[in-house]
Amino acid sequence: MKRLILLFSLLAPCAYTEEKKPVEEKIYISARHIIILQADLENVWGTYYFAVINRTDTPLPFSTPIMLPLEAIDVKAQDGLKPEEIEKDKQGVLHMKTKTFPKGMTLLGVGFQCKIPTGTSSVDLHFSPLFPIGELSVAVSNTTPLSLTAEGLEPGLPDMLTGSPYTGIMKRQPLATGETVTVRLAGVPTGRATLWWSGLGFASVLFLGSAYWVVRSRRRDR
Repeated sequence: MKRLILLFSLLAPCAYTEEKKPVEEKIYISARHIIILQADLENVWGTYYFAVINRTDTPLPFSTPIMLPLEAIDVKAQDGLKPEEIEKDKQGVLHMKTKTFPKGMTLLGVGFQCKIPTGTSSVDLHFSPLFPIGELSVAVSNTTPLSLTAEGLEPGLPDMLTGSPYTGIMKRQPLATGETVTVRLAGVPTGRATLWWSGLGFASVLFLGSAYWVVRSRRRDR
């Protein structure tokens, strides 16, 4: 059932239109991007979700840079990707190597880890798009004390995530290449007494994230 919910939710449009994309473009990244965050005593853990859309009936090759926070110290291939399919270039930018995608939409996810400064209850993460992004959402589990703020992002999540176990912020307007967004994650646990909810919440994100994430852009005119 959750898989069906995911598939239907992927059809939902985002506020960004793709009219500027060349009509002849046959394979591309969806306009909607979602980042889910969690934290323990020492680290912020996150997953960045996006999708590749193949509009043809034939499998096509595709590669792309992947946006991660500048503070990321480790990455891990997750949904739809294998470890050998991602790598960093000499400048430290993560890339998905050329990969063949079938007709339709393919869900992809990349996990990352960021260190939390000792003794602090908040941490800033800086995201800088490597290509134009139509709609960016950042979410945390609503079962933890974590909260999010960012200049230019408003409280809320895509409509199809209403009722999901997340709360978050989003930017409905397009983000230009290189336009940096600073996301502040507050409510980070600072003592052993808070470790239990962090571990429980992170497990919840890992389990539920694959069922509720949405990275669908508006369908093109046929």
